[in-house]
Amino acid sequence: RTRRAQICKAGPSLPRRYRSDARTRLIELLKRWLRTHAADANLREDDVRRVTLLCHDILYHGEVFPARNTWSFLHTMEMTYSLLQKQLNEILLRDRSCVALVTEALCTARNLISDAIAFLLTGPTDLKQSDMLPSMEVVSLWVALPATLEKYLPPRPVDKLQTQTQDLWKSNCGSMIAALLCSHGARRLFGG
Repeated sequence: RTRRAQICKAGPSLPRRYRSDARTRLIELLKRWLRTHAADANLREDDVRRVTLLCHDILYHGEVFPARNTWSFLHTMEMTYSLLQKQLNEILLRDRSCVALVTEALCTARNLISDAIAFLLTGPTDLKQSDMLPSMEVVSLWVALPATLEKYLPPRPVDKLQTQTQDLWKSNCGSMIAALLCSHGARRLFGG
């Protein structure tokens, strides 16, 4: 009875000889980290990677921790490492799917701007100079823009197309398209 009372007073705790043991302290640290991050839906990759690398380093220097039984410290670290690797893979898959969504959005934005420019060049106007253009794509149109807009454009070769389409860019619709093509957003979106 006296022993039970003493155990109940002290509560569940580790025997004194294990409190300062490096293995026990590391396991307690990992348990605390896992408890605080278990329900985190927005767990960051670098957080998981740090703990995974800690487990990897411990496994790499396993000779420092000799095993005495089947469920040894290194076996526990090995299991923790494999579970953290799975968690890291899930996070990377989620992040890669975000990258795929952004890539798709950029592609759609490029197509929208390119199609809008082609429509403005051919649809609402009767500009005959647009027939001389080899393509309605933004990169091809940059070559055809006049030399007066050189400072707003990416480096490009001088082309005879610039003189042939000079009147095209002086019209209201042409100057609006030229301003759109020279904008910072268009240059960044189309890699100029």
